Amino acid sequence: MRQPVALARAQYVRFRSLSHEFAKFAVIGVAGVFITNAVYGLLYIHRGLGPVTSTTIATIVATIASYLGNRYWTFRARRRTGVVREIVVFAVLNGIGLLIQAVGGSFPAYALILEHHCCPSTGTSPATAGPTCCYGAVRRP
Repeated sequence: MRQPVALARAQYVRFRSLSHEFAKFAVIGVAGVFITNAVYGLLYIHRGLGPVTSTTIATIVATIASYLGNRYWTFRARRRTGVVREIVVFAVLNGIGLLIQAVGGSFPAYALILEHHCCPSTGTSPATAGPTCCYGAVRRP
């Protein structure tokens, strides 16, 4: 029987690169949320654009930042499948997330007539969870 420390060490060595990629992916994701909220606040609160327009532009800016961060920092050690393929997969999955987030943002703003600045946050969780899971399944190591 292996010692618990040796077993933990063996598992760490086995999943080292994956755990580091996950941590980097999480950092990029959190940065994307901050970018989304900052751009949304700038456009909606300070520039007076509508909630759905502000959410859409903020999400597109954060998506571009996330793509660049993940491509050139998180997954830089992985084999490339081609820039065009990666951009298409990333754009399609994030486009689905953008639609979910736009619906989640427009429902409280227009259907419930809420004058609260919660619109980018309303659809963020489902809009993030779906494409993130799909992206992991589509991406080849």
